[in-house]
Amino acid sequence: MLGLIFILGSLICSGIWVFMLVSGNKEASVFGKSFETYMFLSVGFAGVATILLRIGI
Repeated sequence: MLGLIFILGSLICSGIWVFMLVSGNKEASVFGKSFETYMFLSVGFAGVATILLRIGI
């Protein structure tokens, strides 16, 4: 179940940075976080979710 929550977090972060990329607003901040932060969070959440789902949590 925890792995699925991290997948949801990854999807949300991915949606935010893709929206910022498509809108051409990469220099702005959303909720005080930059474009690059959302990219790294997206990858990090996906990695943690993969590990958690592999071990069954």
